[in-house]
Amino acid sequence: MFKKHPQQSVSLSDATLIERGGRRDCYRHPQNPDWCIKVSQSQFKKDKQAIREIKYYSLYKRLGIPHTHLAKFHGVIKTPKGPGLLFDLVTDDDGNVSKTLAHYLKKLPLKDFDVLLNELHDYLLNHTIYLSDLAADNIVVSVKNQKKKLVIVDGAVNSDMIKICDYSEYLRRKKIQRKWSRFVDSINIA
Repeated sequence: MFKKHPQQSVSLSDATLIERGGRRDCYRHPQNPDWCIKVSQSQFKKDKQAIREIKYYSLYKRLGIPHTHLAKFHGVIKTPKGPGLLFDLVTDDDGNVSKTLAHYLKKLPLKDFDVLLNELHDYLLNHTIYLSDLAADNIVVSVKNQKKKLVIVDGAVNSDMIKICDYSEYLRRKKIQRKWSRFVDSINIA
């Protein structure tokens, strides 16, 4: 299991707010611009998603899964808004936060992302990454050295009530395929 980050606590401000999600806010770390901090909004202090992320990212670390298409988790840090989860902040060459796949799909045709989507699909299957919410808003397009790469920044956990996929790679692969099909259908409509 991941331990608390050695830095005792960190202050958060609206100036470092990157995005407000449905249940959590994401801030740029004030001392380390390469990290972000996900914090539950006040009405969702018992954040099951955060507990799941700690569990599954610990598993990914133990299994030695590369973070080529998955934001890296660094631990938990104390903030005035409650515990925060530290992740790599996925940025582009210019230092700006990478835009979501949903953002790009509003401007560019889906076929422009065929190769990137195939790479992500292969990564998910090869490493049997758990998926709770595979959506274009939870995937960013990182642009480094004029090359694009898709990176999952949220939803890489098993949120099933009965976690049978935790015990069967075969069922986990079937679930990945099912989630992938729904995801592709959803972005084909967009």
